[in-house]
Parts: sequence; C-alpha cells; structure tokens
Amino acid sequence: MTLYILYGTQAGNAERIAQRVARYAVKRGAAQVHCLPAEETSIQDWGTWGAPVLFISATANQGNAPITLQKTWNQLQKPSAPSLAGLRYAVYGIGDSIYGRFNFFGEMLHKRLQELGGAPLLPCILGDESDRFGLDETLMPWCWTVWVKLGYVPEEDPVAAGEAIRSPLKEGADDTPLFPLFDVRPAAQGAAPALGADAALAGTEGEAMAVPRMEPMYTLRVLRNALLTAAGHFQHVRHLELRPETLSCAAADGGAAAPVTAPIPYLAGDALSVYCANVPAQVEALLQRLGYAGDEVVTVTPDTTHGIVASRAEPFLHRAMTVRYLLTYYVDLNAVASQEFLWMLGLHVVGDDEGSVEVRERLLELSSARHIDEFLQYSHREKRNVIEVLHDFKMVTPSLAHFLTFACPMRPRYYDISSAPGLDGDVVHLTVAQLQLKTPLKREREGLCSSHLVRAAEQSRVQAGLWQGTLEMPEEPAPLLFMATSTGIAPVRSIIRTCAADPKWKEMPIYLFYGCRFSEKDYLYGEEWERLKEERMPNLQVVTAFSRDTDTKVYVQHRVAEHAKLVASLLLAGSPDAKLDDGNRSTFFFLCGNANEMPVAVQGVFQTIITEVVYPDQVEKILSLNKRMTGENRFQMDTWSS
Repeated sequence: MTLYILYGTQAGNAERIAQRVARYAVKRGAAQVHCLPAEETSIQDWGTWGAPVLFISATANQGNAPITLQKTWNQLQKPSAPSLAGLRYAVYGIGDSIYGRFNFFGEMLHKRLQELGGAPLLPCILGDESDRFGLDETLMPWCWTVWVKLGYVPEEDPVAAGEAIRSPLKEGADDTPLFPLFDVRPAAQGAAPALGADAALAGTEGEAMAVPRMEPMYTLRVLRNALLTAAGHFQHVRHLELRPETLSCAAADGGAAAPVTAPIPYLAGDALSVYCANVPAQVEALLQRLGYAGDEVVTVTPDTTHGIVASRAEPFLHRAMTVRYLLTYYVDLNAVASQEFLWMLGLHVVGDDEGSVEVRERLLELSSARHIDEFLQYSHREKRNVIEVLHDFKMVTPSLAHFLTFACPMRPRYYDISSAPGLDGDVVHLTVAQLQLKTPLKREREGLCSSHLVRAAEQSRVQAGLWQGTLEMPEEPAPLLFMATSTGIAPVRSIIRTCAADPKWKEMPIYLFYGCRFSEKDYLYGEEWERLKEERMPNLQVVTAFSRDTDTKVYVQHRVAEHAKLVASLLLAGSPDAKLDDGNRSTFFFLCGNANEMPVAVQGVFQTIITEVVYPDQVEKILSLNKRMTGENRFQMDTWSS
C-alpha cells in the first residue's frame, strides 16, 4: 500500500515527527511512503492519488500556517480550490499549550479539507509538547488508530483495540527500522568541478555566496552595521543596511547568478531568509569525529530502497562536493540534538560488553518518551548540539549517510525587513538582536545566524532569500495602532516608513506603543520617531513603556490599559456605533514581539476594553466586533519564540 505524509513545519519539528511516522508506517507494512513538505505537492493531485494522506502540521505565529504549508494553505482557502472528494486523510497538529491559539492551524486545516470534500479517517488530533510524555502522549495512539483504519494491523487485534490505543508508547518499539535516506558515494571521475574543491576559495566568503539553495538567493553587500543598544547592555542589537548585488536562481534551475538590476521587490511586513555557514572549528571537529579529512569529494543521492520513496528535496543532492563543503553549508551543527538523533546513535552501538550495553541503554533511554524529562535536561535545556553529543558518546561513530538523515538540515533564519522602498530605495535594513543565553549548567550559547549578522563587517556579503511575511497594510490610508517590544519594532518601522513615504498618509493618525527596558539603553529608533513626526507624520504618537526605569515594572499592556478610551475609540472607528470623533475609517492593529507572555497579556487588555468600555454587557455586539476584526484582518500579529 502507498501512503503519503505531508507536513507543514516552521522550525523543523513537524518534519522530524513526519519522518518518524514514515518509519512506523514502513514497519507496519506500507510498501511506498512519500514523506514531503506539503508545498512540494499539488493540491489538485491529492484526491487523485488513490492513497491515504496524513497531514502533520505545526502552528506558526499565533495561528498561521507554517512555512512549508503557507502557499498550499492560501490555495486551499481560495473559492476556486479543487474538490478533494477522493481524499482520505488524517490530521495531527503539533503545538504547545503554553502559547495562545494552541494548535489553531491543525484544526483549521482539518476543517477546510473536510469542507472541500475530503473524508477524514478519524477526528483531528492535537499534540501538546507540554504533555507528560510530550507529543508521544497523543502521537503514538494516533498512529496506531490510523494503522487500524488503513488495515495495517487487524482491528480485532486485542492489543490494537485496547492497550495500544491507551498507551502513548506502544508504537515506539525498538524494532522501528533504522535506515538512511541518503546514499553517499565518492564522486564519479570526470564529474563537474566539485563544490568546495578549490583550495583558494574553500571556506571563504566568495565560495559561500555560490552555495546552491532550493529558493532564489540574493547576495547582499553590507553597507552599514551600527550598534543600536548602549555599550555594555545585556542585549546586543544592531542596525544593518544591505544592498543586493546578484540573484541566483533556485538549485533545481541550475543556481546560476546574475547581477541585480532592480531593488528587491519586498513589501512592508516581508522578511529576509538568511543563510550562514557553520563555524569552521565545529566543522573540523566533526570531520575528525566522523573519520574524514574533509577534502574527499562525494555525491549524495536519495536512498529509496527501504520504503520511504520520496523525501524533501535537498540542494546538495546529485552535486559533487567535498565533505567539508557539505557539512559547512547544509547541516546545522549548532542545532539542538533531537531524540531521533540519539535513537540513531543508540542503534549504532555494537557489542555486548558492559560498556557498550551501558552506552546503548543510555542513548535509547534519552530517546524514549518515558524519559522525556531526562532528554529535555540533557539536550534541550542545555542546547547540546550533535558535535557535543558525539563527544559525550565517543564509542559511537555513525555513517555520514545516517548523520545527514538525523542531523538538523541548515535552514534559513527569518529577519523582518525594517526599511521601506519608498524611503530607502534599493537598500534593505535589518534590525538584529544577537541570541545569547546561559543554560542551567551556566554554559554560554549564542545563535549561529544572529551572531554572524551582528559581527558582519562592512563590505562583507550575506546570502538571503525574500520571504513573504504575515503582516499586511490596509489598501487605503487608515488609522494604525502598533504594539511592539524589542526587535518586534522591525516590521513596524517598515510599515511606518512606508506610510511616511506616501503623502496620502500624512494626516492619518498612527500610534506606537513600544516597550523595552531602559530609555537610554535599548529604546530602538527613538530619535527617528521624533524626526518623522516633525518632518513627515505630524499625527504620529509614540507611547513608551520602559520596564526598568521605574520602581514598578511597566509593560506595553499597562500603557494600552492606561489609554483605554483611545483604544476604545479606535476599535469603534468606522463601525455603525462610532461617535462623531471616533472617525469613519476602521483602525488596523499590529502586535509584534516575543511570543512568550506579551501577546496574551495585550489581547487580554483588549478584551477587557471591549467588554468594559466599548460594549459593556452587550454580548452580541462584542461577538460581532471580534468577528468583524478577524474577518477584516484588522488585528494582526508577528510574534516569535526564541
């Protein structure tokens, strides 16, 4: 039987889970499993495959579609979306209940597939990373139920009917097949020149700019890199200005580069997807650990002989390159080691001596749902990467093919553009905070790409693609209210500068509620707001919340609450209940910043204002306003978790 597993992933978690489910399916007898990002398929084909489709998806940005499902979701929402009458499907949503709108997208996807005629195999199941056994609490019973529905296991099997459905751990047995998704072989003699083989370029910026990627890539020159926060402040935030020089087509189209002849066609709210290289010292340590000198030229191809016949397209496939080049640009050596990686290492331990048994058992314990807390302490909380894991378990040396299969692929980091074409021409601005933290064991960690950007020298180059963001400006000038913290100001600055460049927006009221710690240390672009108000935007009003400048901590939500009458007036603007001084144009609200506590707190204040100031004791009008705000996309969020 053929099975399709389509996933929508934001940071790689859904992809990792999808590959696990694909292995379980192979174990249960699926002859051909296609495990792909949803966007690598066509929705017109889903109902014609004649095979069941499992959807595994995360939820992004407070309820949006994740990156590898965005375009597909947009197509599914259109009135012209095709009938899915021939589709049999099941949806497993991935989320964490500590965040607002938990698993919202998984539920929306299930509902839309059913509206288009798809036949669900079972109700939508929502996985919660905060459960006792993590996602396995619901994933394993979901898998087993799917296998029963598909006939992979007999329905009358007492284990299937009883214990297995109740146990979150039944499917994760040790007999799950271990096999690589790639075949790594020495490159054929006479092949095209190998990437990374030029000693004069190896590891240099010039070579990095030619790295093939799956999407079109810009090469941008750094014109300016200025510190925004005060020297010595705990958070290192910088303002970068970049100008595009070349544009390379996608790897599938040959990857050829051409000079840029026009500005990057971005809109306010869009982002750059930035790639960077691994730290050379890490690459050399890994090469030594895997037994390579680094100069060996190899070609990597898909290995479809084990049952998973289709996987995510990778830009390094079918290209001759040195092993050093492969590990420098295509594997994220800074990523936290996953349970699947530890499981793979455990099955690579050979020997029955006491030492081997102890190491094998420890690795398999760390990869088990029963020991999720130990895994979180060892790997997740300590941000322990694959090189450090290999150092801790020195007797295990996986093959390069297995390492590529279970290590995290190099993914871009997304940075909201903070410039506006109308004011800044072909120069693109980024506002970047370096990710720095200390683990519970006081180990210092820093973000790979943010560190690369904040240290980028002027005249150096950066490789990035253009990513369509989730924020949208109103088509016509309308009142705007922004609530932002820290580098959440980046997309806000882009929108405000876009308005400043257009005379039609000059008289429109724009409000910015901005929160940071100190007025003198991390108030980003404060002088710019004053200048724009004086020169271009007389109705720009900024309300600040400096949480450490006062004895009592004051945050953005407190400032919003203090201006409840203003917010109420803006909520009513353009509605039938608006007063004369409320205005006749509906207000658009934008919330940008860290996703931990601020979004929930601000939304709570908004609901309080709606229920106590706008429409006290008027339930129907409250519901109508919330529905109208959602339908008109007038409350938009761009939040992230670090």
